[in-house]
Amino acid sequence: GQPEWFSLDKVALSVDFNKLEGGNEMPITLLLNEAKGLNTGEIVELVTTFLPAPGIELMQSKGYSAWVQEDEGGLVRSYFLKNND
Repeated sequence: GQPEWFSLDKVALSVDFNKLEGGNEMPITLLLNEAKGLNTGEIVELVTTFLPAPGIELMQSKGYSAWVQEDEGGLVRSYFLKNND
């Protein structure tokens, strides 16, 4: 089930891995840089076609809460809540 902290109106940013130019850059590095600009309590969404397990662990190690949801189309949406600055 969805965690208490999750709300679509708190999603401040969405990063689509498939639309990243070149694809050389690790999406998680990009995500971390983008997420730095969030306020506490805001959520960043990462859209991928695979489960980004190492990235999820990395975000959690940086203090983010994570929730992953797969939709019918096979897209994986990972949500990261910024808990503190």
